Amino acid sequence: MKRPRMRPTFTLPIDETPDAVFRRVAERLSRDDCPISGLVARHHVELTTCRARRHTWSPILVVETDPNATEGRGLRGRFAPHPNVWTGFMALYGLLGMGAIGATMFGLIQLRLDMPPWALLGLPLALVVGAFVYGAAFIGQGLGADEMYEIRSFLDRCVEGLPDRASERP
Repeated sequence: MKRPRMRPTFTLPIDETPDAVFRRVAERLSRDDCPISGLVARHHVELTTCRARRHTWSPILVVETDPNATEGRGLRGRFAPHPNVWTGFMALYGLLGMGAIGATMFGLIQLRLDMPPWALLGLPLALVVGAFVYGAAFIGQGLGADEMYEIRSFLDRCVEGLPDRASERP
């Protein structure tokens, strides 16, 4: 059983060069009926849900060439929250860490001065809130699971050279 990960990562072997796959992705992203939006750079692709359907919990897929692949024929992808959301999570962790250190220092000073160390309650409080923030990442992952599947399917179809699902409709 695989344990959940904060930022799921995968590798994808390809039969052609990454540049050919990235050109195909760029061509499909430029279509008006594409349900995915994104950015294609030299050796880097970012895919996400189109702006009209995007939510706070919408994921972003970052795809790069895999340096460990044989002959450079592999891609490495990582799902993550939108950079604004990721920055918010890291800011919360930073604030909780600083708060825990401050509460511990203040509580130790209270102990040294023979005062009741009520400030030490900040340490378990910071740990509980940190655990909640960590769990919220998995809740967001669950809410964005359908979008993760849609983005990954789009990438797989680009890699395999299959037509878009939108073009298959009558």
